[in-house]
Amino acid sequence: MKVVFPIIPISAKSKRNIFTTLDKALEIHDNAHKTLSTSQLNKTMQTICQQKEPPSIAGRNVKLKYSTQIPAHYPIYLIF
Repeated sequence: MKVVFPIIPISAKSKRNIFTTLDKALEIHDNAHKTLSTSQLNKTMQTICQQKEPPSIAGRNVKLKYSTQIPAHYPIYLIF
């Protein structure tokens, strides 16, 4: 999963991309408040763990059992 932050060049003098910036800010706000179902989050975590295994602790492999999203003003994930 790749995190990408938009870079939008703006100019108050020429009024370039002012509304584009506001539209993008609203889009980012809406995406930050989306909730994922437990099954969708578990599938995403499984895919990530297949691409790169979690680090081992004291020589033992870490096993992720399931993940869930906690209701909040921003995304918080609880992983067991």
